[in-house]
Amino acid sequence: MQTSKGLMSRIATCCFAVTLLIAFDALITFVRMPYGTKSQVSWVDYGQVPDGELDTIIIGTSTIMAGLDPQVLNNRLGATAYNLGSPTQWIEESYIALKTAYEDHHVTRAILGITHVSASREGVPNTGSTFMFMRSLQVSPKQNFEAYSYLLTECDTIGKPESLGFIAPWAYGSVDNDLTDLYTNVKMKLDGTTLYEAARISDHRWAYQGNGFGPYNANVKYDWVGPYYRMDDIADDVDNLGSSVIDPSREAALIKLCNYCEEHDIELIAVVVPIPAYRIIEYGKGYEVLDDAMKKFFEEHGAQFYDFNLARPELMDLSTEIFGDTEHLNTVGAEAFSQAFCDVVESVQAGNDVDDLFWTIEDYLRSVDYIAAVFLDREPHEDGIHLRARAMAGSDVDVEYQFMVKAGETWVVVRDWSRDNTFVYYPENGRRGEVTLCVNARQVGSDEEYERYRVIQAMY
Repeated sequence: MQTSKGLMSRIATCCFAVTLLIAFDALITFVRMPYGTKSQVSWVDYGQVPDGELDTIIIGTSTIMAGLDPQVLNNRLGATAYNLGSPTQWIEESYIALKTAYEDHHVTRAILGITHVSASREGVPNTGSTFMFMRSLQVSPKQNFEAYSYLLTECDTIGKPESLGFIAPWAYGSVDNDLTDLYTNVKMKLDGTTLYEAARISDHRWAYQGNGFGPYNANVKYDWVGPYYRMDDIADDVDNLGSSVIDPSREAALIKLCNYCEEHDIELIAVVVPIPAYRIIEYGKGYEVLDDAMKKFFEEHGAQFYDFNLARPELMDLSTEIFGDTEHLNTVGAEAFSQAFCDVVESVQAGNDVDDLFWTIEDYLRSVDYIAAVFLDREPHEDGIHLRARAMAGSDVDVEYQFMVKAGETWVVVRDWSRDNTFVYYPENGRRGEVTLCVNARQVGSDEEYERYRVIQAMY
Protein backbone atom coordinates (compact mmCIF):
# COMPACT_ATOMS: atom_id res chain seq x y z
CA MET A 1 0.00 0.00 0.00
CA GLN A 2 2.80 2.38 0.92
CA THR A 3 4.61 1.55 -2.30
CA SER A 4 1.45 2.21 -4.30
CA LYS A 5 0.98 5.60 -2.61
CA GLY A 6 4.60 6.49 -3.33
CA LEU A 7 4.21 5.56 -6.99
CA MET A 8 1.05 7.63 -7.30
CA SER A 9 2.80 10.55 -5.66
CA ARG A 10 5.68 10.37 -8.14
CA ILE A 11 3.26 10.11 -11.07
CA ALA A 12 1.37 13.15 -9.77
CA THR A 13 4.64 15.06 -9.37
CA CYS A 14 5.69 14.18 -12.91
CA CYS A 15 2.29 15.20 -14.30
CA PHE A 16 2.49 18.48 -12.44
CA ALA A 17 6.01 19.11 -13.74
CA VAL A 18 4.95 18.33 -17.33
CA THR A 19 1.95 20.62 -16.96
CA LEU A 20 4.21 23.40 -15.73
CA LEU A 21 6.58 22.88 -18.66
CA ILE A 22 3.71 22.98 -21.14
CA ALA A 23 2.31 26.10 -19.53
CA PHE A 24 5.76 27.73 -19.51
CA ASP A 25 6.29 26.86 -23.17
CA ALA A 26 2.85 28.27 -24.06
CA LEU A 27 3.58 31.47 -22.13
CA ILE A 28 6.97 31.99 -23.78
CA THR A 29 5.43 31.24 -27.17
CA PHE A 30 2.72 33.84 -26.55
CA VAL A 31 5.25 36.46 -25.46
CA ARG A 32 7.97 35.83 -28.03
CA MET A 33 6.23 34.59 -31.20
CA PRO A 34 5.73 37.74 -33.28
CA TYR A 35 2.30 39.08 -34.09
CA GLY A 36 1.66 40.33 -37.61
CA THR A 37 4.27 38.37 -39.55
CA LYS A 38 3.89 37.92 -43.28
CA SER A 39 3.44 34.17 -42.77
CA GLN A 40 0.69 34.75 -40.20
CA VAL A 41 -1.18 37.13 -42.48
CA SER A 42 -0.87 34.68 -45.36
CA TRP A 43 -2.02 31.59 -43.44
CA VAL A 44 -4.86 33.38 -41.64
CA ASP A 45 -6.27 34.67 -44.92
CA TYR A 46 -5.74 31.26 -46.53
CA GLY A 47 -7.77 29.67 -43.74
CA GLN A 48 -10.72 31.85 -44.70
CA VAL A 49 -10.87 30.55 -48.29
CA PRO A 50 -13.77 28.07 -48.63
CA ASP A 51 -12.73 24.49 -49.43
CA GLY A 52 -12.32 23.84 -53.14
CA GLU A 53 -12.21 27.52 -54.10
CA LEU A 54 -8.62 27.65 -55.42
CA ASP A 55 -7.11 26.20 -58.58
CA THR A 56 -3.67 27.86 -58.45
CA ILE A 57 -1.24 28.02 -55.53
CA ILE A 58 1.86 30.23 -55.46
CA ILE A 59 4.68 28.96 -53.24
CA GLY A 60 8.32 29.79 -52.61
CA THR A 61 10.48 32.47 -51.07
CA SER A 62 9.67 36.10 -50.28
CA THR A 63 10.63 37.08 -53.84
CA ILE A 64 7.47 35.42 -55.14
CA MET A 65 5.50 36.55 -52.07
CA ALA A 66 6.24 40.16 -53.02
CA GLY A 67 6.31 39.59 -56.77
CA LEU A 68 3.35 37.65 -58.12
CA ASP A 69 -0.12 39.12 -57.62
CA PRO A 70 -2.87 36.45 -57.60
CA GLN A 71 -5.44 39.03 -58.65
CA VAL A 72 -3.59 39.65 -61.93
CA LEU A 73 -3.64 35.89 -62.59
CA ASN A 74 -7.33 35.80 -61.78
CA ASN A 75 -8.08 38.67 -64.18
CA ARG A 76 -5.80 37.57 -67.01
CA LEU A 77 -5.93 33.77 -66.82
CA GLY A 78 -9.34 33.19 -65.27
CA ALA A 79 -7.60 31.55 -62.33
CA THR A 80 -8.52 31.46 -58.66
CA ALA A 81 -5.07 31.89 -57.14
CA TYR A 82 -3.55 32.35 -53.71
CA ASN A 83 0.01 33.29 -52.72
CA LEU A 84 1.56 31.19 -49.94
CA GLY A 85 5.11 32.46 -50.49
CA SER A 86 6.99 33.52 -47.37
CA PRO A 87 10.35 34.92 -46.26
CA THR A 88 13.21 32.38 -46.51
CA GLN A 89 10.77 29.59 -47.31
CA TRP A 90 12.60 26.29 -47.59
CA ILE A 91 11.74 24.02 -50.52
CA GLU A 92 10.48 21.47 -47.99
CA GLU A 93 8.07 24.12 -46.69
CA SER A 94 6.98 24.87 -50.26
CA TYR A 95 6.17 21.18 -50.67
CA ILE A 96 4.11 21.21 -47.48
CA ALA A 97 2.24 24.31 -48.65
CA LEU A 98 1.57 22.66 -52.03
CA LYS A 99 0.30 19.48 -50.37
CA THR A 100 -1.94 21.52 -48.06
CA ALA A 101 -3.44 23.45 -50.96
CA TYR A 102 -4.11 20.26 -52.92
CA GLU A 103 -5.75 18.53 -49.95
CA ASP A 104 -7.92 21.57 -49.25
CA HIS A 105 -8.70 22.71 -52.79
CA HIS A 106 -7.41 20.15 -55.34
CA VAL A 107 -5.38 22.85 -57.07
CA THR A 108 -4.38 22.12 -60.66
CA ARG A 109 -1.49 24.58 -60.98
CA ALA A 110 1.48 25.36 -58.73
CA ILE A 111 3.84 28.27 -59.29
CA LEU A 112 7.13 27.86 -57.46
CA GLY A 113 9.26 30.92 -56.86
CA ILE A 114 12.83 29.71 -56.57
CA THR A 115 16.10 31.59 -56.20
CA HIS A 116 19.64 30.57 -56.98
CA VAL A 117 20.38 30.80 -53.27
CA SER A 118 17.47 28.60 -52.18
CA ALA A 119 18.48 25.95 -54.73
CA SER A 120 22.13 25.83 -53.69
CA ARG A 121 22.17 26.50 -49.95
CA GLU A 122 23.00 23.76 -47.47
CA GLY A 123 21.11 23.04 -44.26
CA VAL A 124 17.84 21.63 -43.00
CA PRO A 125 14.47 23.34 -42.50
CA ASN A 126 13.53 24.37 -38.99
CA THR A 127 10.39 22.71 -37.67
CA GLY A 128 9.71 25.83 -35.60
CA SER A 129 9.86 28.34 -38.43
CA THR A 130 7.27 31.09 -38.38
CA PHE A 131 5.81 29.66 -41.59
CA MET A 132 5.29 26.21 -40.03
CA PHE A 133 4.04 27.55 -36.70
CA MET A 134 1.44 29.80 -38.32
CA ARG A 135 0.35 26.96 -40.61
CA SER A 136 -0.12 24.68 -37.60
CA LEU A 137 -2.84 27.02 -36.31
CA GLN A 138 -4.87 26.79 -39.54
CA VAL A 139 -4.81 23.15 -40.63
CA SER A 140 -6.12 19.87 -39.26
CA PRO A 141 -4.25 17.73 -36.69
CA LYS A 142 -3.76 15.10 -39.41
CA GLN A 143 -2.12 17.63 -41.72
CA ASN A 144 0.10 18.82 -38.88
CA PHE A 145 1.15 15.28 -38.01
CA GLU A 146 2.04 14.47 -41.62
CA ALA A 147 3.97 17.71 -42.13
CA TYR A 148 6.09 17.42 -39.00
CA SER A 149 6.65 13.70 -39.62
CA TYR A 150 8.01 14.58 -43.05
CA LEU A 151 10.32 17.27 -41.69
CA LEU A 152 11.59 15.01 -38.92
CA THR A 153 11.96 11.69 -40.74
CA GLU A 154 12.78 12.62 -44.34
CA CYS A 155 14.68 15.90 -44.02
CA ASP A 156 17.57 14.84 -41.82
CA THR A 157 16.52 17.10 -38.92
CA ILE A 158 16.46 14.49 -36.13
CA GLY A 159 19.39 15.04 -33.81
CA LYS A 160 19.81 18.64 -34.94
CA PRO A 161 18.63 21.77 -33.07
CA GLU A 162 16.09 22.39 -35.84
CA SER A 163 14.17 19.26 -34.78
CA LEU A 164 13.10 20.91 -31.52
CA GLY A 165 11.45 23.85 -33.22
CA PHE A 166 7.93 22.43 -33.28
CA ILE A 167 8.09 21.98 -29.48
CA ALA A 168 9.60 25.40 -28.80
CA PRO A 169 8.91 27.58 -31.87
CA TRP A 170 9.82 30.71 -29.90
CA ALA A 171 13.45 29.61 -30.03
CA TYR A 172 13.47 30.17 -33.81
CA GLY A 173 11.00 32.71 -35.17
CA SER A 174 10.77 35.02 -32.20
CA VAL A 175 10.78 38.67 -31.27
CA ASP A 176 14.12 39.95 -30.01
CA ASN A 177 14.67 39.89 -26.27
CA ASP A 178 14.54 43.68 -26.15
CA LEU A 179 11.96 44.48 -23.45
CA THR A 180 10.35 47.23 -25.51
CA ASP A 181 9.83 44.89 -28.48
CA LEU A 182 8.46 42.14 -26.24
CA TYR A 183 6.08 44.57 -24.56
CA THR A 184 4.87 45.90 -27.91
CA ASN A 185 4.33 42.37 -29.20
CA VAL A 186 2.24 41.33 -26.20
CA LYS A 187 0.36 44.62 -26.14
CA MET A 188 -0.72 44.27 -29.77
CA LYS A 189 -2.01 40.77 -29.05
CA LEU A 190 -4.11 42.02 -26.15
CA ASP A 191 -5.27 45.51 -27.07
CA GLY A 192 -7.30 44.75 -30.18
CA THR A 193 -4.65 45.63 -32.77
CA THR A 194 -5.71 43.83 -35.93
CA LEU A 195 -3.40 41.40 -37.66
CA TYR A 196 -3.06 43.73 -40.64
CA GLU A 197 -2.27 46.75 -38.46
CA ALA A 198 0.39 44.68 -36.71
CA ALA A 199 1.84 43.66 -40.07
CA ARG A 200 2.17 47.32 -41.08
CA ILE A 201 3.88 48.08 -37.77
CA SER A 202 6.22 45.12 -38.22
CA ASP A 203 7.29 46.23 -41.71
CA HIS A 204 5.92 49.55 -42.89
CA ARG A 205 7.25 48.92 -46.40
CA TRP A 206 5.13 45.82 -47.00
CA ALA A 207 1.97 46.83 -48.85
CA TYR A 208 -0.33 43.85 -48.28
CA GLN A 209 -3.02 43.60 -50.95
CA GLY A 210 -4.79 40.36 -50.05
CA ASN A 211 -4.64 36.73 -51.19
CA GLY A 212 -1.30 36.34 -49.40
CA PHE A 213 0.36 38.89 -51.68
CA GLY A 214 2.14 42.12 -50.80
CA PRO A 215 4.89 44.00 -52.66
CA TYR A 216 7.33 46.43 -51.06
CA ASN A 217 6.34 50.08 -51.24
CA ALA A 218 9.92 51.36 -51.47
CA ASN A 219 12.84 51.92 -53.83
CA VAL A 220 16.26 50.38 -53.39
CA LYS A 221 19.15 52.82 -52.76
CA TYR A 222 21.84 51.48 -55.06
CA ASP A 223 24.62 53.62 -53.63
CA TRP A 224 24.14 52.00 -50.21
CA VAL A 225 23.53 48.35 -51.04
CA GLY A 226 26.11 45.91 -49.73
CA PRO A 227 27.74 43.11 -51.67
CA TYR A 228 25.75 39.89 -51.39
CA TYR A 229 28.66 37.60 -52.16
CA ARG A 230 32.37 37.99 -52.59
CA MET A 231 32.98 37.50 -56.29
CA ASP A 232 36.04 35.32 -55.69
CA ASP A 233 34.06 33.02 -53.40
CA ILE A 234 31.41 32.49 -56.05
CA ALA A 235 34.04 31.55 -58.63
CA ASP A 236 35.65 29.10 -56.18
CA ASP A 237 32.26 27.57 -55.36
CA VAL A 238 31.45 26.95 -59.02
CA ASP A 239 34.85 25.38 -59.64
CA ASN A 240 34.39 23.06 -56.66
CA LEU A 241 30.74 22.15 -57.20
CA GLY A 242 31.27 20.11 -60.32
CA SER A 243 27.99 18.43 -61.26
CA SER A 244 26.40 19.02 -57.83
CA VAL A 245 25.41 22.62 -58.48
CA ILE A 246 22.04 22.15 -56.83
CA ASP A 247 22.62 21.13 -53.22
CA PRO A 248 21.76 17.41 -52.81
CA SER A 249 19.26 18.07 -50.02
CA ARG A 250 17.59 20.81 -52.09
CA GLU A 251 17.46 18.45 -55.05
CA ALA A 252 15.78 15.75 -52.94
CA ALA A 253 13.15 18.23 -51.77
CA LEU A 254 12.56 19.46 -55.32
CA ILE A 255 12.20 15.90 -56.61
CA LYS A 256 9.55 15.21 -53.97
CA LEU A 257 7.70 18.38 -54.94
CA CYS A 258 7.88 17.58 -58.66
CA ASN A 259 6.77 13.99 -58.10
CA TYR A 260 3.80 15.17 -56.06
CA CYS A 261 2.73 17.43 -58.91
CA GLU A 262 3.06 14.61 -61.42
CA GLU A 263 1.14 12.15 -59.24
CA HIS A 264 -1.73 14.60 -58.71
CA ASP A 265 -1.84 16.06 -62.22
CA ILE A 266 -0.71 19.53 -61.07
CA GLU A 267 0.94 21.78 -63.64
CA LEU A 268 4.22 23.05 -62.13
CA ILE A 269 5.80 26.32 -63.26
CA ALA A 270 9.08 27.32 -61.61
CA VAL A 271 10.11 30.95 -61.91
CA VAL A 272 12.98 33.16 -60.84
CA VAL A 273 11.61 36.57 -59.88
CA PRO A 274 13.79 39.51 -61.02
CA ILE A 275 16.41 40.92 -58.67
CA PRO A 276 18.62 44.00 -59.22
CA ALA A 277 21.19 43.65 -61.99
CA TYR A 278 24.17 44.15 -59.68
CA ARG A 279 23.28 40.90 -57.89
CA ILE A 280 23.38 38.91 -61.11
CA ILE A 281 26.62 40.54 -62.22
CA GLU A 282 28.16 39.81 -58.83
CA TYR A 283 27.46 36.10 -59.20
CA GLY A 284 29.86 36.07 -62.13
CA LYS A 285 29.95 32.75 -63.96
CA GLY A 286 28.17 31.18 -60.99
CA TYR A 287 24.85 32.61 -62.16
CA GLU A 288 24.90 30.91 -65.54
CA VAL A 289 25.99 27.57 -64.07
CA LEU A 290 23.23 27.61 -61.45
CA ASP A 291 20.63 28.83 -63.95
CA ASP A 292 21.45 26.10 -66.46
CA ALA A 293 21.32 23.47 -63.72
CA MET A 294 17.88 24.58 -62.56
CA LYS A 295 16.51 24.76 -66.09
CA LYS A 296 17.78 21.25 -66.86
CA PHE A 297 16.42 19.88 -63.58
CA PHE A 298 12.86 21.17 -64.04
CA GLU A 299 12.69 20.15 -67.69
CA GLU A 300 13.79 16.63 -66.75
CA HIS A 301 11.03 16.49 -64.13
CA GLY A 302 8.22 17.66 -66.38
CA ALA A 303 8.00 21.25 -65.18
CA GLN A 304 8.39 24.61 -66.89
CA PHE A 305 11.20 26.96 -65.81
CA TYR A 306 11.55 30.67 -66.59
CA ASP A 307 14.18 33.06 -65.28
CA PHE A 308 12.61 36.51 -65.50
CA ASN A 309 15.94 38.14 -64.75
CA LEU A 310 16.66 37.31 -68.38
CA ALA A 311 13.38 38.70 -69.72
CA ARG A 312 13.81 40.72 -72.90
CA PRO A 313 12.44 44.30 -72.95
CA GLU A 314 9.43 43.27 -75.02
CA LEU A 315 8.40 40.95 -72.18
CA MET A 316 9.31 43.06 -69.14
CA ASP A 317 11.11 46.32 -68.39
CA LEU A 318 13.88 45.44 -65.93
CA SER A 319 14.73 49.05 -65.08
CA THR A 320 16.37 49.93 -61.78
CA GLU A 321 13.16 51.58 -60.49
CA ILE A 322 11.13 48.36 -60.13
CA PHE A 323 12.88 47.06 -57.00
CA GLY A 324 11.85 47.72 -53.40
CA ASP A 325 15.12 46.43 -51.96
CA THR A 326 18.01 44.19 -52.96
CA GLU A 327 15.80 41.09 -53.26
CA HIS A 328 12.20 42.16 -53.79
CA LEU A 329 10.10 43.95 -56.35
CA ASN A 330 8.19 47.07 -55.40
CA THR A 331 4.59 47.82 -56.33
CA VAL A 332 5.49 48.86 -59.88
CA GLY A 333 7.78 45.87 -60.35
CA ALA A 334 5.25 43.36 -59.03
CA GLU A 335 2.60 44.60 -61.45
CA ALA A 336 5.06 44.38 -64.36
CA PHE A 337 6.24 40.89 -63.38
CA SER A 338 2.70 39.59 -62.84
CA GLN A 339 1.65 40.82 -66.27
CA ALA A 340 4.80 39.37 -67.88
CA PHE A 341 4.18 36.01 -66.21
CA CYS A 342 0.66 35.95 -67.63
CA ASP A 343 2.04 36.84 -71.07
CA VAL A 344 4.28 33.76 -70.93
CA VAL A 345 1.51 31.45 -69.72
CA GLU A 346 -0.88 32.69 -72.39
CA SER A 347 1.77 32.28 -75.08
CA VAL A 348 2.54 28.70 -73.96
CA GLN A 349 -1.19 27.87 -73.88
CA ALA A 350 -1.43 29.14 -77.45
CA GLY A 351 1.29 26.69 -78.47
CA ASN A 352 4.03 29.27 -79.00
CA ASP A 353 7.74 28.88 -78.27
CA VAL A 354 8.64 31.43 -75.59
CA ASP A 355 12.42 30.97 -75.64
CA ASP A 356 12.80 34.13 -77.75
CA LEU A 357 11.29 36.16 -74.91
CA PHE A 358 14.40 35.56 -72.78
CA TRP A 359 18.06 36.57 -73.14
CA THR A 360 20.99 34.24 -72.86
CA ILE A 361 23.15 35.29 -69.93
CA GLU A 362 25.76 36.70 -72.33
CA ASP A 363 23.18 38.82 -74.14
CA TYR A 364 21.70 39.92 -70.83
CA LEU A 365 25.07 41.17 -69.57
CA ARG A 366 25.56 43.07 -72.82
CA SER A 367 22.10 44.61 -72.41
CA VAL A 368 23.00 46.15 -69.04
CA ASP A 369 24.31 49.45 -70.39
CA TYR A 370 24.77 51.12 -67.01
CA ILE A 371 26.64 50.82 -63.72
CA ALA A 372 24.28 49.00 -61.36
CA ALA A 373 26.36 49.51 -58.21
CA VAL A 374 29.92 50.01 -57.08
CA PHE A 375 31.62 48.47 -54.04
CA LEU A 376 34.79 49.61 -52.30
CA ASP A 377 37.08 47.18 -50.47
CA ARG A 378 39.76 48.48 -48.10
CA GLU A 379 42.75 46.95 -46.38
CA PRO A 380 45.12 48.90 -44.12
CA HIS A 381 48.87 48.48 -44.63
CA GLU A 382 51.91 50.35 -43.40
CA ASP A 383 52.07 52.34 -46.60
CA GLY A 384 48.40 53.37 -46.39
CA ILE A 385 44.88 52.10 -46.96
CA HIS A 386 44.73 49.91 -50.04
CA LEU A 387 41.45 50.53 -51.89
CA ARG A 388 39.86 48.42 -54.62
CA ALA A 389 36.65 49.51 -56.30
CA ARG A 390 34.39 46.97 -58.00
CA ALA A 391 31.81 48.28 -60.44
CA MET A 392 28.83 46.01 -61.11
CA ALA A 393 28.19 46.92 -64.75
CA GLY A 394 27.29 45.31 -68.06
CA SER A 395 30.00 43.51 -70.01
CA ASP A 396 30.30 46.32 -72.59
CA VAL A 397 30.42 49.18 -70.08
CA ASP A 398 33.79 50.91 -69.77
CA VAL A 399 34.14 52.29 -66.22
CA GLU A 400 36.38 54.93 -64.68
CA TYR A 401 36.86 55.76 -61.02
CA GLN A 402 37.54 58.79 -58.85
CA PHE A 403 38.66 58.52 -55.20
CA MET A 404 37.83 61.08 -52.52
CA VAL A 405 38.38 61.60 -48.79
CA LYS A 406 36.22 63.61 -46.42
CA ALA A 407 38.01 66.46 -44.68
CA GLY A 408 35.65 67.92 -42.11
CA GLU A 409 32.46 68.54 -44.09
CA THR A 410 34.24 68.78 -47.45
CA TRP A 411 35.06 66.08 -49.96
CA VAL A 412 38.58 66.30 -51.39
CA VAL A 413 39.63 64.46 -54.57
CA VAL A 414 42.74 62.38 -53.89
CA ARG A 415 42.85 60.55 -57.22
CA ASP A 416 41.05 61.87 -60.28
CA TRP A 417 39.24 59.87 -62.93
CA SER A 418 41.02 56.79 -64.23
CA ARG A 419 40.18 53.29 -65.43
CA ASP A 420 42.43 52.02 -62.64
CA ASN A 421 40.12 50.70 -59.91
CA THR A 422 42.83 50.59 -57.22
CA PHE A 423 44.37 53.33 -55.10
CA VAL A 424 46.51 53.56 -51.97
CA TYR A 425 45.47 56.39 -49.67
CA TYR A 426 48.05 57.54 -47.15
CA PRO A 427 46.50 59.91 -44.57
CA GLU A 428 48.06 63.34 -44.35
CA ASN A 429 51.07 63.32 -41.98
CA GLY A 430 50.46 59.60 -41.41
CA ARG A 431 47.67 60.50 -38.98
CA ARG A 432 46.02 57.46 -37.37
CA GLY A 433 42.32 57.04 -36.78
CA GLU A 434 39.09 56.71 -38.74
CA VAL A 435 38.78 58.22 -42.21
CA THR A 436 35.79 58.47 -44.55
CA LEU A 437 36.52 57.52 -48.14
CA CYS A 438 34.46 57.52 -51.31
CA VAL A 439 34.74 56.15 -54.82
CA ASN A 440 32.74 57.61 -57.68
CA ALA A 441 32.13 55.55 -60.80
CA ARG A 442 30.92 56.57 -64.23
CA GLN A 443 31.23 55.44 -67.82
CA VAL A 444 34.30 56.57 -69.71
CA GLY A 445 33.46 59.62 -71.79
CA SER A 446 30.59 60.68 -69.54
CA ASP A 447 30.43 64.26 -68.28
CA GLU A 448 28.22 63.31 -65.31
CA GLU A 449 29.56 64.05 -61.85
CA TYR A 450 29.20 60.31 -61.17
CA GLU A 451 26.83 57.44 -62.01
CA ARG A 452 27.23 55.47 -58.77
CA TYR A 453 29.23 56.04 -55.62
CA ARG A 454 30.21 54.23 -52.46
CA VAL A 455 31.16 55.72 -49.08
CA ILE A 456 33.04 53.71 -46.45
CA GLN A 457 34.78 54.28 -43.14
CA ALA A 458 38.26 52.87 -42.66
CA MET A 459 40.63 52.69 -39.71
CA TYR A 460 44.31 53.41 -40.15
